Amino acid sequence: MIKAMRYSTPQPARGPDQAQITDLFTRTLGGTAEPYLLPTSARQCLVVHQSEEIVGAITLSHYESLVALLAQLNIDPDAQAELSQLLGAVEGRVGLIDQVAVDPSHQGQGLGTTLIQSGLRWLQAAGVTQSVTFAQVHRDSCPLAGALEANGGRMVGEIANFWTTAYQAEDWQCQHCEADCHCQARLYLID
Repeated sequence: MIKAMRYSTPQPARGPDQAQITDLFTRTLGGTAEPYLLPTSARQCLVVHQSEEIVGAITLSHYESLVALLAQLNIDPDAQAELSQLLGAVEGRVGLIDQVAVDPSHQGQGLGTTLIQSGLRWLQAAGVTQSVTFAQVHRDSCPLAGALEANGGRMVGEIANFWTTAYQAEDWQCQHCEADCHCQARLYLID
């Protein structure tokens, strides 16, 4: 829950929000959310404002099956095989919480938890019964862990060097490793 009432409730991003969303994701995650800036029935970006400034955003999508989701991920084949093994019991339409970003000056206010809650409601309305996310871990720190666990997320595994292929393909700059990213991914499942 958002601790202070000075924030808007999460709402779908609008066209004029694009520059602020791109800036937020670049500053906090090292990349952009461009595919999500054009929402579809299977893809969405929700944002939180403070006055006119976007201070938090979440990108989401859903897929007909786990196989369809895994096919869309830009990860190396070993990581994809490991994911298939870890998530083998996931059936039906599956949701992906792709990216969660909160401006550093607004972290610790419950925005991540609120964004995830709203995102899960959007996914549930689309018929999703289980969602997955990959939380970045650097030097044993996983900033998203608390917000995921507050929303019923349970860690089902970790994958070493998960982000390397994605960061290289997207030409992103890891905020922790700088050059080649060697951060782990902590895999969470939310029922």
